[in-house]
Amino acid sequence: MRWLVVGLGAMGGAFAQRLVATGYEVVGVDPLAGARDRAAALEGVTVVGSVAEAGPVERVLVIVRTSAQVLEVLDDLTHEIGGPRPVPVFVCSTLDPETARRLGAWDGDALRILEAPVTGLVEGVLAGRLTVMLAGEHTAADREVVIKAFGQRVVTFDEFGQPTLAKLLNNCLLSYNSHALAAVLRIAAAEGLPAARLMEVLEEGSGGSFAAANLFTSVGDLIDKDVGLLAGFVGSLPPVRPGVSPVEAEIGAARRLVMEGDAQDPVSRHESRPHPRHQMEERNR
Repeated sequence: MRWLVVGLGAMGGAFAQRLVATGYEVVGVDPLAGARDRAAALEGVTVVGSVAEAGPVERVLVIVRTSAQVLEVLDDLTHEIGGPRPVPVFVCSTLDPETARRLGAWDGDALRILEAPVTGLVEGVLAGRLTVMLAGEHTAADREVVIKAFGQRVVTFDEFGQPTLAKLLNNCLLSYNSHALAAVLRIAAAEGLPAARLMEVLEEGSGGSFAAANLFTSVGDLIDKDVGLLAGFVGSLPPVRPGVSPVEAEIGAARRLVMEGDAQDPVSRHESRPHPRHQMEERNR
């Protein structure tokens, strides 16, 4: 199977490497000469200057930086990529939600669009440990190739735009957790408790989080970018104020939202991991 990877930055280069490592043929495209040069040094990756030069491919992965760039790529693919059936295009770039909702407009005789943002960084790509959020007309073969190539988990959604919203909300929660972590570390320092000692507690304690575990590796500018996309879409983000409302009330409200959503959608929509409700039931037995 021959993949075209459009976008050869840090993430795109990692996707290309991972696809080669799992046995696929890969051709890559990027408008920036520096990105092309770095990708050309990767074993097994053929680099070309444009989509038109890529030749026949069976699948496409788009991992450019902005929504506008994604739309330009889809226009190019529509005119330059074709075959006896529509070519599956995995759009892994993080989009703004409005653009993501319009992705279906590029479905047609040439392309079959799959919205597929991911959670994870370069290390997760190379290890095949990403969570992939998927919408669009997809097949069992599409899910299988994602699991084989780079995803340890696939969560599917009914409509375009939902995977992007889920991705942005996930990173919004990471932002909340990062701000909370910084706040409690400041409290600790003000009270004479070494922040480094508190971090030892957080490594295994109930207050631990991805934000705490990745304090020295988190990419703040990317988190802020995603939070900005979400805020621009929903209007404003609610403040979180510990001590203002009882935690039990907030937890209860969150549980009801999850259980109500599960009742409306009883079929598990993800692979490789039990549903949160079932995990909770197991713990309570």
